[in-house]
Amino acid sequence: MLQRLTRLSAFGLIAAACGGKAVRLVAGTSDTVVVNDRRPVPIPVYGLDASARRIEVRGVEFQPISENGITLSRGGQVKCSGRADATSLARLGNASTAFTLLCRPIRGFVMRGEMRLIMGGPGENLDATAVGVDGKAVALLAGSVTVEDTTVVSMRDGRVYPRAPGRTFIHVEAGGCGMGIDAEVFERVDSTTAMQPFQQYAVAPLHLVGNELRTWPVTPGRYELLLLSDTASGRGLTLGASASNCARWPGDGQRYVCIAGGNASVIVRNSAPAGKGHDAAGSLFISRAFDTDRDTAFARVHPSVRPRTKWAVPEKPLPGRLPCAIALVAPQRG
Repeated sequence: MLQRLTRLSAFGLIAAACGGKAVRLVAGTSDTVVVNDRRPVPIPVYGLDASARRIEVRGVEFQPISENGITLSRGGQVKCSGRADATSLARLGNASTAFTLLCRPIRGFVMRGEMRLIMGGPGENLDATAVGVDGKAVALLAGSVTVEDTTVVSMRDGRVYPRAPGRTFIHVEAGGCGMGIDAEVFERVDSTTAMQPFQQYAVAPLHLVGNELRTWPVTPGRYELLLLSDTASGRGLTLGASASNCARWPGDGQRYVCIAGGNASVIVRNSAPAGKGHDAAGSLFISRAFDTDRDTAFARVHPSVRPRTKWAVPEKPLPGRLPCAIALVAPQRG
C-alpha cells in the first residue's frame, strides 16, 4: 500500500546561500535520502545556520559512489539501477554531514482504477502499490498525493474519506511516475423513483422465493447496476432492466452500465421454480451516475473538460522521464 509519501525537492544546488553561513548540512529527510527515480536526480540538501535556521546552499560536494548499482557524482547527481543502500558524505566548507542513500527505483504502480465511497461511511485505503524494477513492492517512497477537489474527498494517513457527493481525481506521483485515480462519493437514498446523480439505492440483503420477480422503477438517465448473488445454495438471482440500453461491465456477469429511457425499471428474478427450498438471496445496488462531466464536482476545477473514461489512465511522463507501467485491479464492489 502507498504509505506516507513525502516530497523531497532538490534544494539549493542551484540557489545562492542566504540568511547566514551554514554550520551544518542536512541531506534529504534527517540525512536519509530515498531515490525512486530510474534517471539521474540531484541529492536534496540544505543548510542550518548557527541559530538552526534553514538556509539554501550551493556548491556542495559529495563523496562519490560507484557500487551496487549506485552511481553518485561529486556534484550530487545519483543514479540507481536497482534496490541497494549506501552511505556518503556531503561537504560545504567546514559544514558536512554523513547521510544514508536508499535506492528504491520504481517502474510503475498497481492500483485500483476507481474508488467508490458512501456518504457517512468509513474511509478507505488508497490501495496503490509501487513496483520496483525488480518486480517487488516498494514501501519507501518520496513523492506526493494530491486531491483535485477536496470538497468531495479528503486524505489522511493514507486513507480517503468521503465529504460530499460528487467526483474528483487523486493524483499519485513518485519516482517520475504519475497516476490519476477516479474517486466518486455517493449518497444513499431510500427510493429509486427520483434518483439524482451520485445517489445510490441498496437492498441488502435481498430475498426472493422461487419464480419471484421484483422491479424498481427508475427515471431516465445513466445508471450502474450491481447484483451480488449468494450462490451458496447452488441457486442465484438474475439481474436485468427494461426500457434501457445496457452494457455488461467487463469481467463481471452481474454488473451493468445502463442508459434508462422512459418507464424504465431494474429487474431481479429468481428463475428457480416455485416451491420450498428454492429461495435465493443477494445484494442489489442501483447507482445513479453522472450523465456528463457538467454534473460533477470535477467540472468546478476543469470547467471545459471533455468526458473521460471511468478507468484511470497513466499520465504523461515528466520531461526526460522514462514511461511508467501501470496495472489496474478491479474496483471495489458495492
